[in-house]
Amino acid sequence: MKVGFITERMLRGFGVDLVVDQVAEGLAARGHQVTVYASVSDSTFKAEGYELKLIPTPASSFFPRYDLSAQRHLRMLNNEGNDIFLIQTFPYFSCLPRLKAPAVAVEYGVSSTEGFPLKIRANFAYVKFMQYQIYCHWARRVAAISRFLVEGLPRHLQARAEVIYLGAEHYRRMATGTTPVEAAALRESLGVAADEVLLLYVGRLAAADQPYKGTAELVGLYRRLRKRHDGLRLLMVGFGGPREKAWLEGEGVLVLENAPAEQMPAIFSACDIYVTASRWEGFDLPLVEAQSFGKPVVALDIGAHPEVAAPGLSGFLAPSVEEMGRYVMNLAGDEALRAGMGQAAQEYAGRFTWERTVEEYERLINEVVN
Repeated sequence: MKVGFITERMLRGFGVDLVVDQVAEGLAARGHQVTVYASVSDSTFKAEGYELKLIPTPASSFFPRYDLSAQRHLRMLNNEGNDIFLIQTFPYFSCLPRLKAPAVAVEYGVSSTEGFPLKIRANFAYVKFMQYQIYCHWARRVAAISRFLVEGLPRHLQARAEVIYLGAEHYRRMATGTTPVEAAALRESLGVAADEVLLLYVGRLAAADQPYKGTAELVGLYRRLRKRHDGLRLLMVGFGGPREKAWLEGEGVLVLENAPAEQMPAIFSACDIYVTASRWEGFDLPLVEAQSFGKPVVALDIGAHPEVAAPGLSGFLAPSVEEMGRYVMNLAGDEALRAGMGQAAQEYAGRFTWERTVEEYERLINEVVN
């Protein structure tokens, strides 16, 4: 079958882009002819087994204009001969009413706008209204990455929605027999002693650009915990630049900005506990990635976290950042607890595989087309 993915970008540091790559590659391996149409791309994803075509769409801070720009590609998309389209991101949901082939809208959620200025909140409100009340009416089905997101959809979309969880073992597959040595070398290069407890966060580093990610709250919690346990260290890894690096290092945080995928197995293996203070998540890939490496997790009890972690088994989900601190201290002071929860975490994460995700998409594609 000819399957077309339509997405805003294929760049390093974006979870949706990684998902598109994994699912497209998996469907191609099953014999489907897969094309990913993206506005921009870098060299992060090698497009193994599928074709990557650029559909340049100038970004606009005025989202209605961005929607209109996306629709300029409709003639080309309709002439590609695809049997089905999987629409991944704004602004390409606006193409749904005029696509000739049946389409599935993939729901990653519209993130929280808490802490954003009025202009950005207005743009996000526009996206939610247009996507859920108008554009997705034309989608044959909606594939959401969590039950949390399905429950947040309008009732008329819930009837056509289903959950397809993401895989999370991509970095684990990259691990080799040398990974433990590389992890030890990474700790040493960061100045983390063998008897110190290394906390890890993976994600956006900027506190101002995406306030709901809770990076400022996490740094504040770390400062307070260090006063009680000077053997704690925090490593923050993810998308950022000189501004974020300077801020975090000024707070005593270890930073690896824009780490390549090849380094991620060593990074996850090097940590002792994974932590995040994010206040909204439609899935939270790094939380599951960490569990796949056998690391206990501590996070807020929000969004999809109860679906992708097992509270009290693979880690702890807290009602507040302060309660997170109590759980971190419990784990930091009990190596046996960390080991037991880490083993349970790895077993729990075993249910989130790309093979299962691709199987579900293949089933959905067959149902929609046939």
